Amino acid sequence: MTTTTLNDPESRARSRRSSRGAIAAVILAAILGYGMWAWAYEVGNGLGVTDMRNVQIWGLYIMTFMFFVGASAGGMIVASVATIFKIHKVEHLARTAILISLVTIVIAGLLILPDLGQPGRFLELFYYAHWTSPMVWDVTIILVYAVFNIVYLWLHMRSDLAERHHWLALGTKNTPATLRRDHKLIVGGAYLALPLAVALHSITAWIVATQPSHPYWNSTLMAPWFVVSAIVSGIGLVVVVLLVLERMGRLSIGDAAHRWLTGFLATAIAVEVFFIAVEIITISASRVPGDWSALKQLMVGSYGWIFWCEIGTLLLGLALIVTPRGRADKRWSAAAAVAVIVSTMLMRGQLMVGGLRYPNLGYAPGISLGTGSQLTTGGSVASGVQPFLPTNSSFVQIAHYNPTWVEWSIVIGFCALWGLLVMAGLRFLPMLPSPGAADNPNFDLNPGSAEAPRSVGAPPVVSPAGLAQAARIEFEADRPPHGGPGYQDRPWK
Repeated sequence: MTTTTLNDPESRARSRRSSRGAIAAVILAAILGYGMWAWAYEVGNGLGVTDMRNVQIWGLYIMTFMFFVGASAGGMIVASVATIFKIHKVEHLARTAILISLVTIVIAGLLILPDLGQPGRFLELFYYAHWTSPMVWDVTIILVYAVFNIVYLWLHMRSDLAERHHWLALGTKNTPATLRRDHKLIVGGAYLALPLAVALHSITAWIVATQPSHPYWNSTLMAPWFVVSAIVSGIGLVVVVLLVLERMGRLSIGDAAHRWLTGFLATAIAVEVFFIAVEIITISASRVPGDWSALKQLMVGSYGWIFWCEIGTLLLGLALIVTPRGRADKRWSAAAAVAVIVSTMLMRGQLMVGGLRYPNLGYAPGISLGTGSQLTTGGSVASGVQPFLPTNSSFVQIAHYNPTWVEWSIVIGFCALWGLLVMAGLRFLPMLPSPGAADNPNFDLNPGSAEAPRSVGAPPVVSPAGLAQAARIEFEADRPPHGGPGYQDRPWK
């Protein structure tokens, strides 16, 4: 066993990382506490403390919910695509990617609760379920997707947990047979993960796309657009987290894996830009009244800044990594990832305000806000893109939404919870496979079988029978015996 002292540079660096992590956890916990207090305030005073009314029925909660649902795609797609197509250069990142996917979909599900006003109403979705409603199917697919993430992450980690006799191993042992079973289940799960991710984001899109009374939403392009934007934001989130972890010395992404991730991201951005262009050109050329009015409001109305910021940040992200040099530079890829995350959040925002801009019945005096006379935004359906002048009325014919401090506080609190859960997973779970793990890129399903020679310098194939010796060497050492992709301090030991 290697011994270290407090004077060892590596020990001091590890101590500094631990201190910074503790400070970050305290800050996030404080933000979470503030968000939960705001949520309690909302529950006690009702949804009237938000800016959601009879016209703007969905607001910041559902915008953020849709963003987190989409962002959860990135981690699962990275893990499953790497397994299916045997992209070994990114397979060592699979556990971290699945952890991000799991935490993100959990937060997405929780964000439904504050939108309901009273959290107990969530159970009524099942007590009085209307199975022809896309909303019921969306809640169901979110629960199924979350459970799949848990099981799939556990399959990746099981052998390492069992070797450490961790309670999360559920009493399982490592044998050649169990390792081969784990490997087959991981590969089989990858083939299930991709259609499950597509179904999740398609059903979420159909919540709005199947509403013919809202012209901007009622589009056959909505589901594929949601899937592509989910890939963009999800891969962007994975890239940001991985680059932060590498900066902290927790892992090494590897140049090949980094180029693959940024290339995948650039391709997805280009497809999303194409979808947006198709939507704009089709609506502009056909000029169907409802769709055309909604598009004009988005582009040059009072919410036009959201639309153009969305387009600008998306194009900025593409410009940063469209060239090989940009994909190789981690500073550029980090900036591109942050840009597309912002763009996707703005896209969810303009989707909500654009689709709910006009009430279903646009007749005088308008839709009641449910309150007494107050300062609102005036205008009518016929006003097109004219400015909305303040009027002292309790009725509106065009929606205007501005989230209140309560809504912002609750959403920021849930974002802090996301950070805490990711930190906890990285701290207490084995995020990188040991040499003999079933999800190791060099795992040999059939030891002794003939295969093509490996490139010079590639790690040797590890068979199931060699797990015990390889894993003990890995876990008994203070540090892994290599410094390439997959290098990580293991504070969970």
